[in-house]
Amino acid sequence: MVPVGGHLFRLENNKVKPVWWILLFTLFSSCSSIDRMAVDMTAGLLYRGSAELETEINWNDFKQGAPANLKLLEGLLYLAPDNTTLLASLSKGYAGLAFAVDETLHWRELYADSGVKTHLKQAVAHYSKSVKYGLHYLALHNVSYQLLSSQAKIEQGIGKLLDQQLDGQQEEDRVAVLFTAQSLGGLISLQKSNYQLIAQLSVVKQMFDWVCSKDSNIGFGACDIFYGAYWAARPKMMGGDPKLAREIFLKLIKRWPDNWLVRVAFIQYYLVPMMDESGYLQQKQFLEQALRTAHAKWGWLPSARLVTAKGPKGHNPRLNIYRAIALKRFLIVKQFEKDLF
Repeated sequence: MVPVGGHLFRLENNKVKPVWWILLFTLFSSCSSIDRMAVDMTAGLLYRGSAELETEINWNDFKQGAPANLKLLEGLLYLAPDNTTLLASLSKGYAGLAFAVDETLHWRELYADSGVKTHLKQAVAHYSKSVKYGLHYLALHNVSYQLLSSQAKIEQGIGKLLDQQLDGQQEEDRVAVLFTAQSLGGLISLQKSNYQLIAQLSVVKQMFDWVCSKDSNIGFGACDIFYGAYWAARPKMMGGDPKLAREIFLKLIKRWPDNWLVRVAFIQYYLVPMMDESGYLQQKQFLEQALRTAHAKWGWLPSARLVTAKGPKGHNPRLNIYRAIALKRFLIVKQFEKDLF
């Protein structure tokens, strides 16, 4: 075999012939490399552009549009299975789909007490996908679930582990950990009879602790919503602290007045379980007005102001999807309020 003109050739009967399998291998290897380069460039653009989904105020449009976006990301991941940006995006995306759509509709199943579990099953499926992609991301940073589970038995063990393997100043790392933890927490919350899952709650708590210590504002109040729900979910004799949960939610409402989801979280995770009707009526008054305000903005009129990427003064347009989820969930609570209080 001799190099001729930069290619590999084989001598046969004193004639030089190209080794075609080497040429083909080189060609396809080059194509694969080009695909990966294209995916790497595209993944970053899609990651940054995904914030546009958060500006959607129409819950139904989000419900219909999110799955297609996620399948596009999965198609790209098929070409580059270890692309961390895609893995973080998919973990966040499926967590968002499960929480915003499936779990929201499951609340109606739950309140109706009809025995139907269609949306529960979808929520479990989508949260599971989020966890799978998130754990793949962590595995690429030498953090296996077995390692997380073992470190959860040590105070701040997971935090120390993640400090060693991840960069807490990097948004992508925080996003991957946050939504993996949220999805695992969602699986636990939706399957309270599964004791194998319930035993993983300490993993969720320590993962949230790590993320929230790096960025307490992440997800426009996602940290405090988790902590409020965490302390409200169990009675005091089992390690819960309903009083602390109430304090967290009330402070959260003052801290994030434009995020209506924190009010609905207060209703669903604290006021309904505590059968606090007076507290509910206070939040209902605000949300009724918020509902009228939102509906007024859905239609176009000649007098309507131009909507810009910055949004109205004092309002971050990325809060729109949080508002949309809040209003959808509020309407469900309102439908069953006579049975709940």
